[in-house]
Amino acid sequence: MLAPAGCGSDPTLGDESEAHETETETDGDTETDGDTEPGPPALLAEPEIILHPKQPMVVDVIVELDRAGEVELSHDDDPGVRVASLAVDDDGRAHHLRVRGLAPNTAHALTLTLHDLDDDSLSASQPLSFVTDKPQAGFRPSFDIEVSDPEAVDPAYRLFDYSYLPLIEPVGLFVIDSEGVTRWYHYGGPAQWLGLTAVWAGLTLLDDGSILSTRDGAVLIIDELGEQRLRHSATLLDLPPFHHDAVMLDNGNVLTLSNSFEHADYSSLGLDEDQLVAGDLLIELDPAGEIVWTWDAFDHLDPLRVRSEGGGLAYQDPETGKYGFDWTHGNGMAQIVEGDLILLSMRHQNWIVAIDHQTGEVAWRLGPEGDFELLDGTWFFHQHSPQWQPDGSVLLYDNAIGNPEIPYQQSMSRAVRYTLDFDAMTATEVWSSLTDQPYVSPVAGDADRTPVGNVLVLDSALQPDPEVYDLGKNYARLVELRGDGEPEPIWSLTTKIGSYVYRATTTDRLPGE
Repeated sequence: MLAPAGCGSDPTLGDESEAHETETETDGDTETDGDTEPGPPALLAEPEIILHPKQPMVVDVIVELDRAGEVELSHDDDPGVRVASLAVDDDGRAHHLRVRGLAPNTAHALTLTLHDLDDDSLSASQPLSFVTDKPQAGFRPSFDIEVSDPEAVDPAYRLFDYSYLPLIEPVGLFVIDSEGVTRWYHYGGPAQWLGLTAVWAGLTLLDDGSILSTRDGAVLIIDELGEQRLRHSATLLDLPPFHHDAVMLDNGNVLTLSNSFEHADYSSLGLDEDQLVAGDLLIELDPAGEIVWTWDAFDHLDPLRVRSEGGGLAYQDPETGKYGFDWTHGNGMAQIVEGDLILLSMRHQNWIVAIDHQTGEVAWRLGPEGDFELLDGTWFFHQHSPQWQPDGSVLLYDNAIGNPEIPYQQSMSRAVRYTLDFDAMTATEVWSSLTDQPYVSPVAGDADRTPVGNVLVLDSALQPDPEVYDLGKNYARLVELRGDGEPEPIWSLTTKIGSYVYRATTTDRLPGE
């Protein structure tokens, strides 16, 4: 049973709504004739309020009735608060309700209404109040937003990480509503390592309401109360740290990114003849944390194809302690269920590679010098976050740097979508977020369809002065655009100077729902 937003309690609820009596006169005494009119159920005791130490924005309410009935909870002042029924006992008397989206460190006034099971008109209501716990480190109650067309904005939630540069601490996960109000937040404690591996990356709200991510070199699943339900550490598997992304496959396993290392002759690049090279290593883990499938870029691609200076996140060989040339730099994945293909974004190859999950063979490469002829539009460079669309197109974030034909100063980052014709092996650019106000985001970035079909674009690393890159002056921008036709911004959020957001997506559910 789901209850509308809110809650309330009082041990006397029902006392003022006792059954009415029909009176008859007998020798001056008043008697009842036994034909009583029923009233609503009553509380047996004051409702129990359960606060959660790691998640002050979620509160549980336990209600016990004197007989079977329905329970409704509503927040008196905040319609954005959501309430759900977690459990009702077999006889319909004990109700466990969860209130989500509450402001922390706040006194909340709610209303509890009890209904007769057979006649909803028989009901009684009364107030319930409680104070939520203090927020975790890094919490922000709201974000400033700009809206140009309120009717077109997707009412979905926005899920994103948020950290502070250059140390990247504290690192938090936010879920905000379309009005910019924080409805869920998780800190998770200090990172084990300061730097980009401290960031919550690859965020996915799973079907059961928990969140899948990578952080500190491990794959994590946390629930809405901040409890860690799963942790697969790369170190315990004798692997280099997991990074950038984690994907829940349709078979229930988790796919994530690590690295392998080999040597290659890079003397033509001014490097060593015996240069240590870092390549992508895909790792599939079952729920028990056992490795059930791997894919190594060195087995399928030519390490002498170099399309980048090898910069970015440095990968360290745990066996030697040396850092490898960043040859491929995988940074995002997606599964195409039909055909069981894995999409892998290789930033430093300027490719989206489709991998046959059964054989490991490369099915096709999308991008410059790949397997598709581009019929219209322009290719992407140093891209992130490939997303396979229901219509068979590919949506991604094009950082647009690393193009040998365009100087960095002229690069223009964007979200872009391509349709693919597998018979003719052609690609066509059909939509882009590029406007007459160009900008460049040299690292990270994201582009996702919202539930109503708009596109949420994350520009992760903007600069006040685009001519000078200063890590400590990064800021991010989340922009919602119309998903078809002209890329008109209808909603936007701009973070403060010195902040960083790696991944942003939308969902019509709060964590736990």
